[in-house]
Amino acid sequence: MKPIENTDPRDALRHHDAIIPRTRFPEIDLYMDQLTTFMDEKLKLCKRVESEKILTKTMINNYSKDKILPASVNKKYSQAHMMLLVLIYHLKATLSMGDIQRLLKHIGEGDELAAMYDAFTELQADIITRAETELPRVLADAEKLLHDGDEKARTLAAVLALSLEAAAKKRQAEQLLDKCFAQEKTDKPAKA
Repeated sequence: MKPIENTDPRDALRHHDAIIPRTRFPEIDLYMDQLTTFMDEKLKLCKRVESEKILTKTMINNYSKDKILPASVNKKYSQAHMMLLVLIYHLKATLSMGDIQRLLKHIGEGDELAAMYDAFTELQADIITRAETELPRVLADAEKLLHDGDEKARTLAAVLALSLEAAAKKRQAEQLLDKCFAQEKTDKPAKA
């Protein structure tokens, strides 16, 4: 696996271009190949390695089969499908497919989905900016803790700290989901 050229973690966060506002979605519905190409192009800055697939036909079919994503209409995918696929792509980094299914069925359709997606992209931009400003603090904390350590030891400490923060936030998201939607049962989705 060949990593993406840019390895500076501060630069990796500056991918506001990977945020896809609704205005950047095509006005026309897309066939499967067009959809996967579009998503791969728009989210390529989110890739860790060049060979990573953002979205495959199998993933899309599984999402539809598991009722996480509505079925295509005449083999075409609308802007609503694209919004949901972007949400799924980002959510699956932290939530199980069952949790994503529980969450997405409450978002709604039409204007409700559009409003939620717009809020998502605004949150995404704010969180990326916040993460950019937090990274120097984490690196400085690692430097203080391991002032005698070499750069690899400080990097290890920073990775551990960021991983612990991510795990804590993941657990908070799961707890909120369980609290709000505790009584619901979902069909067990296939892994994608």
